[in-house]
Amino acid sequence: MRLRRLDLVRYGKFTDKTIDFGQRPEQGPDLHIVFGLNEAGKSTALSGYLDLLFGIEERSRYNFMHEYGAMRVGGVLELSGEVQVFARTKQRNNSLFNEVGQPVSEVALSAHLAGLSRDAYTTMFSLDDETLEAGGRAILESRGDLGKLLFTASAGLGHASDILGALETDADKIHRRQAQNTEIALLKKRLAELKAAREAIDTLASTYESLESERRDAKEQYDRSVSERAALTGRLGTISRLLHAFPMLKEIEQKKARLAELPDRVKPALKWTGSVAEMIDDDASLRTRQSAIADELERVHGRMRSIQLDEQILAVSEWVHAMADAKARYISAGLDLPARKTELQILDNAVASCLSSLGRPFETDPEKLLVPAAIVGALRNLLEQRSGIATSVRVARDEASASFDALQAARERVGDEPAVPAPARARVMASLSKARESSHLREIQAAREIEDENGALWEAALRRLLPWTGDARSLSGTSVPSTSQVSAWKGRSAELTKTKAVLATRIAEHEELKALLSSRLDAFRSSADVPDGCSDPSISRRGLAKA
Repeated sequence: MRLRRLDLVRYGKFTDKTIDFGQRPEQGPDLHIVFGLNEAGKSTALSGYLDLLFGIEERSRYNFMHEYGAMRVGGVLELSGEVQVFARTKQRNNSLFNEVGQPVSEVALSAHLAGLSRDAYTTMFSLDDETLEAGGRAILESRGDLGKLLFTASAGLGHASDILGALETDADKIHRRQAQNTEIALLKKRLAELKAAREAIDTLASTYESLESERRDAKEQYDRSVSERAALTGRLGTISRLLHAFPMLKEIEQKKARLAELPDRVKPALKWTGSVAEMIDDDASLRTRQSAIADELERVHGRMRSIQLDEQILAVSEWVHAMADAKARYISAGLDLPARKTELQILDNAVASCLSSLGRPFETDPEKLLVPAAIVGALRNLLEQRSGIATSVRVARDEASASFDALQAARERVGDEPAVPAPARARVMASLSKARESSHLREIQAAREIEDENGALWEAALRRLLPWTGDARSLSGTSVPSTSQVSAWKGRSAELTKTKAVLATRIAEHEELKALLSSRLDAFRSSADVPDGCSDPSISRRGLAKA
């Protein structure tokens, strides 16, 4: 075993300190000397190395800067030609870790220590001036464990002392001079007790015969006493029942006397007796069912208490519920699919009819059905011209109707009144020619066109006020909000816009999360062989356990 590097991560006065001894040199001595002033940490480093090999002591004195739970030492050891990295923390079990942070067995180090304990290792390899001098004197005086340790270490018998100590302990348990709790002493004491018990129960044949005769007489007398006692017990029970019945008999006689004093009453129907019996049966049945239900509840509660929570299943419980929802949506979609297919067929027929109307029944590219921009502009101009023409036609029809009415009225007046004088007729004709030469018809037509345009603008303005509905009178009666209210509305609108942006961002994040979870679910299904739409919790648990 060779120490290549010692890591004092959190130990004593050191934090994240490393003592690197480098690789073993190919030639020359492999000796390193650590020196420093007093309180520089030499003993601390040596104690950290021992704690790395044998574990941090229960009451370590190197926790003055770091708590017990935070203490940590590590190092790189060369064991049998292999380089291994270890780390040690302060805890009772599983305190040794490998380079990836996984706990390892203490055998990984103790197998290379030849059975040496911490004290023996300290005595042999953690020497200073005082221990060297004391060890020399112990060897010269042939006392102490140092000579024995050196001999066993040189002979390769590192476990001899431990085995010898165990054998001595077992021998002391079996027999030790002047000891009272050894196995042999306890067996001797038990043997003496058995002898005394045998002598106490031993007796002569004549004595045994007389005792047996007395036993038979006593047994006969006991049997007679038991029979007499049984008879007396039966008699006593009868007397007790009679004594208990006397007060009841007296009470019954009193009630009979009171009943005799009362007038005759209508006797209950005989069928009530059957109802009472049925009620009694129902009560017994309900009590039985209640008891069975209570037992079932207790059993269910027991099963619930015995169920162990599976953290992995709980972690993916939302996915499992989502899979159940997906199954419900899948089933609903399957039930709704025929109706959707019918609607699709109807829409396909409508599209085919439109394509036939356009004279292109076999066209499959919708973009080719789009009208070019030049044709769209021409169509808009034609629509505007059609609007003007329609207005002119409507005006002309109104004028023709008014003229026809005026002509009819004039004809009626002409038939009733005398002939119009020539001067008056001339003035009428002149006024008629002047009216025909004037532009009042064009002005009327322009005014009606402006009226139609204003009507369209009015309808567009009303549409912009949706969801508000009403006419011009109700709109004029609506109060105009103040400047402060409009400012408050603008601020609220800005807040809602920001909230909308935040919600849009969250929706995008949730969409990304949904895509990620969908990909994970697909991977889980492919790895666990779970069919699509499966919502059986038992199957999901088995699939998750496999995953």
